[in-house]
Amino acid sequence: MKNRDKKGRFILGHSTPNKIRKKISKTLEGRHCSPETEFTIDTIINGMTLSESKKRKNLSKKTRRKLSISKIGNTCGVGYKHTKKHKKMMSKLYTGEGNPNWQDGASFKPYCHKFNEELKELVRERDNYTCQRCGKSQKVEIKDYNRRLCVHHIHFDKENCYPDLITLCGNCNLTVNHRKNGSEKRFMKNLKERNLLNWSC
Repeated sequence: MKNRDKKGRFILGHSTPNKIRKKISKTLEGRHCSPETEFTIDTIINGMTLSESKKRKNLSKKTRRKLSISKIGNTCGVGYKHTKKHKKMMSKLYTGEGNPNWQDGASFKPYCHKFNEELKELVRERDNYTCQRCGKSQKVEIKDYNRRLCVHHIHFDKENCYPDLITLCGNCNLTVNHRKNGSEKRFMKNLKERNLLNWSC
């Protein structure tokens, strides 16, 4: 073969034909590299020899600090701006159903007419101004983020208010809304234990 020397080894800098590349990618489909192999590939891609990268892995904090200072002012890749056409295309891709966080238009659905600031304050008071997931108090939430605790719909049904509301801090509310992994049972159990299943204001 043209790409190999007399001993059958690949010549450095050769280009692999597309046909062979496709065969290789098919055989490697679904396989995962070990962390050591990924490390080796990364170092080769970044233009370092393995001995260089291993040395860099074991650098002291002082040396790492010096390296980061030396890179200040290096504008490689900094200041790159997308074209208007590209921005428009990305905007279309990630709007509505194209967004990975899309939940069947839940954000457009209206809240129950009873769900107002008065009701939210009553729920917070009922839950002793404490997040029912992590135990954070409203004082801490205000101090850390300058916001009050959230009032969360346990079954993610905006039209249902009783006994479907519970107090959460901002971070727990985001986590629960994003994951939706069995939190409903836990919160309903919480209300049941406190005899609040028939609660209404």
